[in-house]
Amino acid sequence: MGGPGQRLSLPSADMPS
Repeated sequence: MGGPGQRLSLPSADMPS
């Protein structure tokens, strides 16, 4: 959790870690 995906307000699909 907390990957670049979340920073872009996107789901963890981009980076689950």
